[in-house]
Formats: sequence, C-alpha cells, structure tokens
Amino acid sequence: MRGRWSIPFALVIPVALACDGPVEPGADLIAGSYSATTFIAIVEGETLDLLPEGASFTIDLNRDGIFSGTLVIPEGLGAVGAVDTQLTGTWRFTDYALFLDGAPDTFIDDVAMPVLDDPTGKGKSLLRLSAPFGEAEIKILLQTR
Repeated sequence: MRGRWSIPFALVIPVALACDGPVEPGADLIAGSYSATTFIAIVEGETLDLLPEGASFTIDLNRDGIFSGTLVIPEGLGAVGAVDTQLTGTWRFTDYALFLDGAPDTFIDDVAMPVLDDPTGKGKSLLRLSAPFGEAEIKILLQTR
C-alpha cells in the first residue's frame, strides 16, 4: 500500500509548492479586439447610459504591446464632456489589470482595467474601466469581439 500512495504525493507536493497564487495571463490571452458593451456616466447620483446616445469605445490590443482604437462621447450630454479621438500607444498587463499608455489626454490613459472572468461561459475576455471624467464617473465594460 505504501508504494501506491508515495508517487501521487511525490507529484502533488512540488506542484502545490510551486502554485503560490494566481497566475497572470500572458499577452496571447489579453490581445484581441474589444468594444464597449456597457458605457455609463454617473453624475450626481444619476446614471446615464451613453451607448444609445452614440458613445463608443473600441480597442485593438496587439500581441507586441501596441494598441489602437477609438473613443467617442457625443456633444450635448450635460456634465459629461465630449470626446472624439483616435487612440494609439502601448499597453501592459500588470497586477492583474490592463493599462493603456500614451492615449491622448483622456480618462483612459494609465487607468487600471481589471480583467474579469466571462460570466457567460463563452470564453470571451472582459475588461472593466472606471474613471472620473469632468463632473462624471465613467464606467465601461469591454468585451472581445
């Protein structure tokens, strides 16, 4: 009986010691094309859904660490400022969050975007962004296309 259990324990102990915490996904798992599926602004406790108003956020994360995309918030939304810009720069994945560096002077530059598990089970990557913008708090959920 001793020989039967000695091999599995011999394999389990080194594996258990090697796994001291969650493993960050590599660039291959994060890279891809994303678009906003939720885009809201919260102003003085009131929530405004910006997608039906014409807002959009799309981004392509290349495996080499370069990104490009567009960010649009239309005019005429009160305390939410307007944005219409092309995005380019570099991206990095640190401490389980995505960071975009070099985005034009926008609320997304160097803001941590945690990577979330896909609740639909379809294997799509999800990114969450929350940042102040003017008098509003912007909240965006991005999903791979």
